[in-house]
Amino acid sequence: EMAIETASAKIRAEGVLDEPEDCKLPLWAGIVPLRQMADPPITDGEVPKNVPVPQHVLEYCQTVNNPIPS
Repeated sequence: EMAIETASAKIRAEGVLDEPEDCKLPLWAGIVPLRQMADPPITDGEVPKNVPVPQHVLEYCQTVNNPIPS
């Protein structure tokens, strides 16, 4: 954990939007898509062995790892 006193971000939904003169430069421009992943759930060692992982937890992991294409 850490305290964040100030922050900023550049967020764009439509992808790269360079100035026309910049597109002529021999430089790469693009985006690196990122997505959140969920590893399989790990049950606390104190939970009785016969207690299953709740269905909503399993569904969340599946949804995060396989998002609906936009």
